[in-house]
Amino acid sequence: MGIDCRSTAALAKAALLLVGLGLNSNCANAATWVADAFQHPLANSVNTKSATVRETWYLAKGFGDPLGSYCDTLKSQVCYSLGEDWRPEPGNSDRRVYAIANGEILDFGYSPSAGGLLPASLGNYVLIKHVLPTPGRHIAGYGRVTSVVSLYAHLSNLAGICGEHSTGCRIGQRVKIGQVIGRVGSTGAPNGAGARLHFEIRLVTEKCRNNSQTAAKSCLEYSKDRYPVRYMSEGGWVDPTCFIENRNLPRNDNFADAIPIEVGATRKGANYCATKEPGEPNHAGKRINKHGFNSAGKSVWWKFTASESTSYTVSTIGSDFDTLLSVYASNTSVGGLAAVAHNDNERRRLCSHSGYCVSKITFAASAGTTYYIAVDGASSADIAPATGQILLTISEADAQLFVTPSATFFTPAAEGMPFTGPPINYQVSASKDQLAYAISNVPPWLTPSRTFGHAGRASQAVSFKVNAAAKSLKAGTYTAAIVVASTGQDSQIRTLTLKVKEASTLQVTPTTAINVTGDQGGPFNTTSFAYEISATSGNVSYAVSGVPNWLTVSMPPGAASTTPKTVTFTVNSTADRLTAGTYNATIRFTNKDSGKGTIAIPAVLTVNPAAALQIDPASAVAVSGLQGGPFSPASFSYQIKTSRGTSEYTISGVPSWLTASSLSGTATTTPATVTFTVNANANSLAAGTQSATITFTNTTNGQGTTSRSVALVVNALPGLLVAPAIEMVSSGPQGGPFSASSFDVALSSTTGTVSYSISGVPSWLNASQTSGVLTSSPSNVTFTFNDIAYSLAPGTYHADIVFTNATNGLGNTTRPVDLTVAAPPAPQYLTDS
Repeated sequence: MGIDCRSTAALAKAALLLVGLGLNSNCANAATWVADAFQHPLANSVNTKSATVRETWYLAKGFGDPLGSYCDTLKSQVCYSLGEDWRPEPGNSDRRVYAIANGEILDFGYSPSAGGLLPASLGNYVLIKHVLPTPGRHIAGYGRVTSVVSLYAHLSNLAGICGEHSTGCRIGQRVKIGQVIGRVGSTGAPNGAGARLHFEIRLVTEKCRNNSQTAAKSCLEYSKDRYPVRYMSEGGWVDPTCFIENRNLPRNDNFADAIPIEVGATRKGANYCATKEPGEPNHAGKRINKHGFNSAGKSVWWKFTASESTSYTVSTIGSDFDTLLSVYASNTSVGGLAAVAHNDNERRRLCSHSGYCVSKITFAASAGTTYYIAVDGASSADIAPATGQILLTISEADAQLFVTPSATFFTPAAEGMPFTGPPINYQVSASKDQLAYAISNVPPWLTPSRTFGHAGRASQAVSFKVNAAAKSLKAGTYTAAIVVASTGQDSQIRTLTLKVKEASTLQVTPTTAINVTGDQGGPFNTTSFAYEISATSGNVSYAVSGVPNWLTVSMPPGAASTTPKTVTFTVNSTADRLTAGTYNATIRFTNKDSGKGTIAIPAVLTVNPAAALQIDPASAVAVSGLQGGPFSPASFSYQIKTSRGTSEYTISGVPSWLTASSLSGTATTTPATVTFTVNANANSLAAGTQSATITFTNTTNGQGTTSRSVALVVNALPGLLVAPAIEMVSSGPQGGPFSASSFDVALSSTTGTVSYSISGVPSWLNASQTSGVLTSSPSNVTFTFNDIAYSLAPGTYHADIVFTNATNGLGNTTRPVDLTVAAPPAPQYLTDS
């Protein structure tokens, strides 16, 4: 939807539309501040009716009410309120006050103040100017207004519109509809008056006492003259509630606009937003203060001309508020009327069940004379004049009203059940045609076919039907005294009796709650719950609702009788899938017929966290040793327990070189020890690392299933190393010398330590050592040719020297040694050459 934002009218219309829809306008900000929607100052929502507010707030003084003793200070006989005073109920005195519409601050402060011109009774106050959408609003008796001013007084503070400390206001500051202005208080109010909000709507923003004063404060003060009831011509005040709700004055608000009414006729009307004219008489003569009779101020007018000299009766029977009724003789102005008769409360039996009373007058009329009838709202010293719908009738006083039959009974109905019996019919007739009548005092459980009419010689049917409200009646006998009243007649009272029988009650036993507890994944402590359902008498239709998805009900709803039947609720598989927590439900057994015996039974499922295995320690285990053993540690243990409850477990993945003390069992919160021992299979393992993963499985619910890593490191045995690996060879002549007189052999272990021994050393060799302990650091053994070798005859000599690993035999080595002894050379002799 597109909105033309170029004109003021478009802006106003767009803002009004969007406010109504609860949307934000895309137009210029200026349109937002047009006062196109209004709300009550005590209700934070747009267009709230004052009737809603009256549910929690009490109207202490209404627009046009006499001001009472305050008039003494003004030296005036009669003066009137120019606004409304709203008083909170006890305990609600600090209620927020809201801006009634978009606008800007015109003035604020505290009155009285030094040099201030506003009335001393205002206390903390705010004045806000509101610009109305073009072309403004038409006010009856005043004309069109394009802007108005709202006044909020007696505030305890201005926190909100003026900031947290009531110091942030400024003249011209913009205010949005619904913005908090402050809180209800009692500043400026008379001592003992209590907290209240004084609220006004003024039609003009400037009304100065002389032309030289133009400031906002001076131009908005009250006049100290006698206040007229018709405010428009002297100050520009209007009824605040009527303005906010955009109500018009009744068309017969003025004496001059009295509506004609015919004898024998009934006319509807209302006195909402009605006013009292200057010079208008006080109606019905009800004194409320020392200044005069009840001035009321919500009067409307009718008139009729008597066709003959006889007695006539005028009544407000059938109106929905406490009325005042006065009849005046013909005159040309409201100030010169002559009182003929008046009435406030007719006999108490004409009062409705709500406690208000209507009015009735019978008077002698002269043929051809015009009589004026004023209907006003009754009031007390602290309550504004009553308003509501008016039913006005006039008829000749000597007509007789007939209502038949005299008394009737309805067919008995069961408590809480709809009434199915026939309506009660009456015939209403009269001795003369067009005798107006009204029906009142109808209880809420009855619906009449009509509430007023015109009786004649031909009977008119009026029926009364028991309505749905009768379902809420408790067992017992209910009597209604229906009043059929007409002007000039004693009221006809007809008694209607309804007997409500006690309804059958639904019975559910036991009434104890369903309480289920278990671990996540189940099982649960109780799997089913049985209830017996019956009725105290006859049959009762019932329904079962609120059953949670973790319960299954054994049968559908139906009818219960005096013979109990069993309904079972069973915990189903859905419960097994629920996470840990508490699940609440309310199962309701409802008596569908009367509601009697309807009962709610709590159902609670507590899912505890599942029992989880806990394995300690959390670290992996490493075992090591030499090939063939032994290994360290020879055994190791784990502690097995649960976080709560019990759980079955198994142990898997145990390698062949380990033996477990147990491979399954039941874990509890008390730790149990499982020991793993390195067995003989480890001794035969080749050198290297053997890895395994031992798994502890929670076979109950899988919670806490965990694994631990174990490793066996098999180290190789230490071997004997003999270097170098070459044969030891030497030669030389008999008696020497030899090519090598000795040989060095380096002995060491491959790892760790090893004991060794040397054997097979020939007699012609000496060994520096023949046994000892070796490490990985080489140790030398020297073989040296001895004297035996030098004495050997020529020839070849061989031996095998054996180097033995005395620890484990690994690396046993043989090294050959060869010695070649040559014959000595022949001697050579010297000869003479």
